[in-house]
Amino acid sequence: MENFYQQHPFESREWKNLGWVLSVEESGYRLGYAQAIFDNAEPVSLIIEELADNSFRVDWESSVRYGEIGWDEFVRTQPAAPKLLRVIASKPRHTPSTEAPQGSEILEIKHPEKADAIYAYFDRQDPKFQPLLQQLQTGNWKDVPLTLRLCYPGPAGSGKSARIADVEGKGWLILQETKS
Repeated sequence: MENFYQQHPFESREWKNLGWVLSVEESGYRLGYAQAIFDNAEPVSLIIEELADNSFRVDWESSVRYGEIGWDEFVRTQPAAPKLLRVIASKPRHTPSTEAPQGSEILEIKHPEKADAIYAYFDRQDPKFQPLLQQLQTGNWKDVPLTLRLCYPGPAGSGKSARIADVEGKGWLILQETKS
């Protein structure tokens, strides 16, 4: 958290009210998804967990869309090692000319605060990507929030499309093994 706020100065906000509130169905958890509205800032989407002792926790990482590397740095450096990023994914509107292996599913990936997009691929036959396919189908393959490990194949700077190495969460939430 300290490292994050060294690169992203903390913005003081004046609470106004709640926008929408949705229940999140996840076995073993009591979760909600809510929009916090402020007088002097953009709304913030929050994932809230109610614990067994009736206390509450807010998932900070998903609310700030925390990633192991900044989006601009990821695109610029094209790291070969997978990096955790919270992104928005959609089925591409046009078939991109990419270097994806045959039989791969290709997604248009962008950061929630950026306009530029990249293409990323994954093997839809690999069982580890079933949660990704489920999330994409639930979101109708359009603007689906995802927590992924992304990298570029080959030497840095040599690729036009990234590779989805793994799926880390459901939406922007990474569920822990301990359940409330």
